Amino acid sequence: MIVLSYVDDYDADLTGFSFELIDDDNWFAQMLDEARLVLVTSWSDLFAHVVYSLGVVATTANMKELLRWAPTQGTRIHHAKGPSRDELQHLSSVGPGNTSQNTRHDEVEMSGSYRCLVPRHFCDNEFITTVVKCNPKVKPMAGARSACFAVEFDCYKVGISGKKEEVEAEWGKFDHTTVVKLHILHSPGLEMPKMIQEFAHLHEIRVYNSTIREWDQDATIKNSFHPNLTVLALIRSNMTNGLVPPGFQSNDFPVNLTHTFA
Repeated sequence: MIVLSYVDDYDADLTGFSFELIDDDNWFAQMLDEARLVLVTSWSDLFAHVVYSLGVVATTANMKELLRWAPTQGTRIHHAKGPSRDELQHLSSVGPGNTSQNTRHDEVEMSGSYRCLVPRHFCDNEFITTVVKCNPKVKPMAGARSACFAVEFDCYKVGISGKKEEVEAEWGKFDHTTVVKLHILHSPGLEMPKMIQEFAHLHEIRVYNSTIREWDQDATIKNSFHPNLTVLALIRSNMTNGLVPPGFQSNDFPVNLTHTFA
């Protein structure tokens, strides 16, 4: 069902999706998130898929047995009659009658709980409330940091100038390894921290309406740190003394970087 929902969006001439859809962060993030439900990306992911599928099969088998109709031998009418003293004493000494039935109920409840937990492993990849715009917005699992496909880091809305310690404090609220697009906006004095090298899956960096005060070699953009980077854009932004910062002058520049403009 997930794959079929994207059939109409697929362009056979382009052998892919249109550029309008790919540039839509919400659509692209949703597509990647749903792809994780279908595709297996690691051994742990495969294990979770297998256990989840086996749980569904086991639950279905137990439900069929619990819901099976057992016909009566016929309609009989009995006169209401209270139990005698001997019968009450006998009942008090007898334990639970249908242990297997109770066990099946417990199995169904446990399996149902697991079925609720496993989708969280795939879908609830964390969103912590913050003024940093993060797409897609999904709630966090316990102790986890927010996972973001695209981060719109607006220093004006955050209420900071862009100093290293300020940027590090805000960026520490989400998982750097999940970010594909990083947009930095309205920073009057951007000091790029070394933390930028932890964004291993970056495809795009855009700096808009900002002044780059410091982007040193310890925060250099390198192919070893950003092998997938294809876009580096400085739009309506200034650099110290009008010079390209050292962070853009590495000998190990990203080989896939094909779009650079300022």
